[in-house]
Amino acid sequence: MKYRYKYKFSFFIIVVFVLFYIVAGALFVWNLIRLINSLQSPIQTTVYNYISIGLCIILPIAFGAEITAAIVSSDYTIKDKTLTVNFGFIKEVFQVSEIEAVVKNVRYNKLGISFKDGSSYRIVIDEKQFDDFSSQLIKTNKFISYGETDAEEKRK
Repeated sequence: MKYRYKYKFSFFIIVVFVLFYIVAGALFVWNLIRLINSLQSPIQTTVYNYISIGLCIILPIAFGAEITAAIVSSDYTIKDKTLTVNFGFIKEVFQVSEIEAVVKNVRYNKLGISFKDGSSYRIVIDEKQFDDFSSQLIKTNKFISYGETDAEEKRK
């Protein structure tokens, strides 16, 4: 069975995404105007100029596609003894058997997982889904320990 938990974006990240859309749109329009003006110009434009303008048109489109994919398809999926983290076009797969512990920080409403190799990963989902997410991981691997803390977060 497959369990999916949607990524929860903070207000700040949503504002940054909107600003990126505005900048990408402005760059696209500006470079499209540059391309049209260079085509109508009696001065011969070099191949290099066409390539640079073309890239400047394509890159904002690609950047907008990545942001859209991040908004639409960012989630955590628990399926077949794996934890898959999707963030737009980026995908990471972790084996649930490599997860050592799930720790919920009740002071800061944060959920983290730690691996057997000593690394850790913060899970960014809605606080209401913390317990369900944790229980699904533990059902998948009964050797995962669960704990709650109210300690200060360590900064690296």
